[in-house]
Amino acid sequence: MTGIGDQGSGIVSRNSRLANRLGTRDPKPGTRDLGLGPQLGTRASGLGTRLGTRDSGLGTQLGTESGFTLIEMVVSVGIMVLVTGAIFQMLGSNTNTFRAQPEVADMQQRLRVAADMISKDLMDAGAGPERGIGAGPLSLYFPPIRPGRTGATSPDGELTASANRISIVYVPQTRAQAVVASDLAMTTSDIVLRTLDPGCPAGTPCGFANGMRAAIYDTSTVGAGYDLFSVTGSTATTLQHASPNVAFTKAYPKDFSRVVEVQHHVYYLDTENRRLMHYDGFQGDFPLVDNVVGLNFTYYADPDPNSVPKPPAGQANCVYEAGTPPVPLLANLGGSTPQPLTLAQLTDGPVCGSGVTRFDGDLLRIRKVRVTIGVQVGRDDLRGSDSTKFSQVGTMKTAALQVPDYKMSFEIAPRNLNFGR
Repeated sequence: MTGIGDQGSGIVSRNSRLANRLGTRDPKPGTRDLGLGPQLGTRASGLGTRLGTRDSGLGTQLGTESGFTLIEMVVSVGIMVLVTGAIFQMLGSNTNTFRAQPEVADMQQRLRVAADMISKDLMDAGAGPERGIGAGPLSLYFPPIRPGRTGATSPDGELTASANRISIVYVPQTRAQAVVASDLAMTTSDIVLRTLDPGCPAGTPCGFANGMRAAIYDTSTVGAGYDLFSVTGSTATTLQHASPNVAFTKAYPKDFSRVVEVQHHVYYLDTENRRLMHYDGFQGDFPLVDNVVGLNFTYYADPDPNSVPKPPAGQANCVYEAGTPPVPLLANLGGSTPQPLTLAQLTDGPVCGSGVTRFDGDLLRIRKVRVTIGVQVGRDDLRGSDSTKFSQVGTMKTAALQVPDYKMSFEIAPRNLNFGR
């Protein structure tokens, strides 16, 4: 019995160990335990831990990102619209400024051109021949500056004066200077020259050529007569002055009459087309400057009536009565500096010259000319509607972008007319 009991105890012990081993296997029937349970559990636990950590980080990351509210978006868009509008407004203003600046520069350039040309000719006004009879300033015999248009075509009437026209005459540096050798039989006769006088180039009519502008004048006394003409033909000793020249105002005497080459310039305002014009005294009128809305000349005279050279004692001329000394006919303007003359004073006498070249004696004592030139911008859309600022109104409504008319004034004292000062 004991042996059987012992064997039974051994069987129970083996069965207990077998049960322990079977306890570690998959409880599902038909499944084989490969001994991977603990390992898979550990790996699954580690994977879960890692996934949990990543999920936790992603959640934290998503939870901390923030967006814009509707109110913030509306405010931002409003600010952006205001800034953009200001930028476009500034660009529009700059565009208008850039558009106006070239026009302003053009106005200034046109003024410079006009002022340079007029001032240059005024500065030389009255220059006379250098040698022979009648040498010296032309104003000793006739006025080199006249307030009007002179020349072959459309001259102003005698004893007239205009504020927006001026005629200027002077002798340039030239060898074309001669004395009349024979009395002119008629006012259309050819001019015979003294070609043997010193300074007259041999074999030529003393340097004169066809088309040259010239003056003939009587040097016997001031205001004895003068004419301006263009040479239409010549020989070795004579000059012709045919049409379109007009006939001379007198038949000039020999020995006392002088012929010289001159520069003849007429400046005037074309009011209809708003242009500064230049006339050469013969056949050519040319525009110099466009968009000129004003041109004015003011003439200043020596106030002393004795400033015009006197004739010999006991003799008279157009500005002096005979006497010892001669008595001046010109008015005393008062003061010691040049005084402005009205247009009426430039036409009321005393009268000098003859025919269509007659002139007021006050023109012989002009010492200074004041020139005023006004220009406007060329574009209508840069001019406003204020007639006090614009001679020709335009369409620009914004005052800050308007370019008003511009005026410039300057004074010229011709050096050849101030010989006595």
